[in-house]
Amino acid sequence: MSPASAFLSQWGKEEAAAMIEPDDEGQEIGDHSGYIIGRQIGYGGFSVVKEVYTIENNEKVRRAVKIVRKQVSAKSEHENDKLQAHFEHEVSIWRFLKHRHILPLIAVYDSPFATFCITNLNTGGTLFDL
Repeated sequence: MSPASAFLSQWGKEEAAAMIEPDDEGQEIGDHSGYIIGRQIGYGGFSVVKEVYTIENNEKVRRAVKIVRKQVSAKSEHENDKLQAHFEHEVSIWRFLKHRHILPLIAVYDSPFATFCITNLNTGGTLFDL
């Protein structure tokens, strides 16, 4: 490869890496938490739900993660602040709920980019469908 080709190919890799978001498929949640993000399986008004994978007792375990970004591009700063306050309240309640018809909150990872809520994966369809 010529020096010019090597330089140009390196430039393209930097651009591609810059386009990867922390909640994209294949990214790891948290610092060494062991959850790898998979495909999107649902969405709501201000969040998305994706599969996540981890290893527990030497077995691959599939769970779900609700991802709420700190800044939703279509919303104003005031609306984003209001959404974050609402979601923080939802999580504070979810932490204490223990009921067979409510998915348990397994872990919460907060970053400057988004809040990631790990829960069991409901494989029987959406809660709305049920």
